[in-house]
Amino acid sequence: MAKIKKRASRGLLKKHKTVGRSQKKKKNFQGAPELKEFWDPEKSGKANYESLGIRTSIDTPTDTPFKKEALNALTKNSEHVPTKEKLADWEIQIIESMIKKYRDDYKAMSKNIKINTWQWTANKIRKMIEKYNSINS
Repeated sequence: MAKIKKRASRGLLKKHKTVGRSQKKKKNFQGAPELKEFWDPEKSGKANYESLGIRTSIDTPTDTPFKKEALNALTKNSEHVPTKEKLADWEIQIIESMIKKYRDDYKAMSKNIKINTWQWTANKIRKMIEKYNSINS
């Protein structure tokens, strides 16, 4: 009779070590620079949020009213500028070759696995072509 080899377990071989965790320093969240006058570094983040009137948990109601000055300080100088969606150069090359071959037939584009190696769906290709057209127009 042949001997059966004992194999090592293929699961987790070593447990994660907890070395150095006690040495890490706690960092007190400083908040946004606009909130510097409302933020107390001596307090915890939870206590600072509660002093601003922001709830830290659904279960605990806040007794302090919300400070609108803090919100105004955050939103006063910020102007939202939406970023344009970008396509990578390799995506543009694939899209151009698909447009050249199929024009508007998205279903055929999705089935061609030689050009469409990422196997994008017809809907995904349509959205990418819309992005491509908005960038190039």
